[in-house]
Amino acid sequence: MRRELGDEVRKEMDGQILLKLRTLNAFITARTIASYRAIDGEVNPEALQQDCRKLGKNICYPRVVNETEIRFVAPKAWQPHRFGHQPIGETIDIQSIDLIIVPGVAFSSQGHRI
Repeated sequence: MRRELGDEVRKEMDGQILLKLRTLNAFITARTIASYRAIDGEVNPEALQQDCRKLGKNICYPRVVNETEIRFVAPKAWQPHRFGHQPIGETIDIQSIDLIIVPGVAFSSQGHRI
């Protein structure tokens, strides 16, 4: 659905979504935020990630370990992967993550992406 929108429309929508995220108390108080690199028309959180760095927040990204496991990593570099690019760097303890930003259109009542 988002893929069918023009670049300018997506960029405008992304800006509105990221503006809303910036006002959430969960974002304001978070010290460590797990985010993602946008692929295939997903909301692009790059501007929000830049803001996080300016605010001194720690950013980490998911790294696929195998079919059932991911780890969150503070990237020092990126490597090609079937899901775009994966971070290479220090693994972050999941308990230290205050906020996880996940791309998605709809979620089940259990919090799973639909």
